Amino acid sequence: MRWIFLTLLLLNSLFAAIEWSSKADKREILDKPYQVVDGGERLTLLRGEAALHGVDVVSDNRSKVDRLCLLLGPLEVEEKASRLLEIFKVADVKVELVTQTLAKAPNYWVYLSPFDSRKAALNKLKKLQSAKVDSYLITQGELANGISLGVFENIDSARRMAERRRNQGYDVKVTELGKKDFEYWVAVMEEYTEGLDVKVSKIINKSEMSFEKRQIFCKSVASVK
Repeated sequence: MRWIFLTLLLLNSLFAAIEWSSKADKREILDKPYQVVDGGERLTLLRGEAALHGVDVVSDNRSKVDRLCLLLGPLEVEEKASRLLEIFKVADVKVELVTQTLAKAPNYWVYLSPFDSRKAALNKLKKLQSAKVDSYLITQGELANGISLGVFENIDSARRMAERRRNQGYDVKVTELGKKDFEYWVAVMEEYTEGLDVKVSKIINKSEMSFEKRQIFCKSVASVK
């Protein structure tokens, strides 16, 4: 009995020593400081680091606020726009001339196709005029040496004329003539401020011209040009 008791006591002591040794190893691992590797990169949370220094983090995708410029016009005659341009340049204001194309309703041209030579076209023109047909020689452009039988604002009128001449034996054609007009603006290519607005208003009053003054995004001026 005594030997059994001594054996159990020895085993308990052995187990206790093993358990204490294991816990000591764990404590040593937990208490060990992190190793810093020279040349290694530090990982930083951008927003957290910026907050510490009071810096706002802005995404690259955020669009910038466009600047405002002034647009003066419209002026129907290019000479007036050019004169206004010079007035601003003398006043040391950065300006540019902007030309805007205005599309209008087309006209319709009834005509005979160009002849092989001017002489042939003139001979045909004489015959048409002898027959009391209103006609004119076309002297320029792709239809040079052709013969015009009329220009009409309405397509139906052009078609009626073409049908009448075909019934008289003429091989007529109808083409659309695109009509364009232009208006001119002077763009003040400096960022809008109240001081600039006052300066521009004084220059406008001295110019003795009548036109509008509009605010426009400076970026839009390029697209208008």
